[in-house]
Amino acid sequence: MSTLKSSLNLNTHLKSDLKLKRNWTKKLFLAVFLCAMPAFFPAKIAAAADTVGVIESQKILYQHPNFERVAHEVGNEARTREAELRASLEKITDPEERRRILEEGALSMKAEEARLMAPINKECLEAVTAVAKKRKITVVLEKDAAYYGGTDITEEVIAQLKAAVK
Repeated sequence: MSTLKSSLNLNTHLKSDLKLKRNWTKKLFLAVFLCAMPAFFPAKIAAAADTVGVIESQKILYQHPNFERVAHEVGNEARTREAELRASLEKITDPEERRRILEEGALSMKAEEARLMAPINKECLEAVTAVAKKRKITVVLEKDAAYYGGTDITEEVIAQLKAAVK
């Protein structure tokens, strides 16, 4: 019985010793990882020192000098394609074929809208970039994405855009 008791005590002591070694190993690994972290994640650490700007992209887009003209073109194109789509659907009775044609039409219209809006989106991006560089802002976020802080440059971007597009 005494041998069994001493064996149990030794087993408990070994488990406790092993647990201490595991904890020490975990702490050592954590310390090495924290020391080496800047080497693996320099951009994340550098981002803490970045200057953040915020914008309202929809407001900038709607204030673009050519937005109304392009929106009108997109609307006209959509109406034309819808009329063509309705005419082609009148001849088709198969529901699966109708669904496929509708999906293709929607995708085609979405691609056309993207094509027509691409120059405006590019000019908006260029205006944001110009203002950010001028203000030495390294990161620009959508205003709704920033819970706190950030310099709002929306109005400056709109002014830059209007000056650049004239």
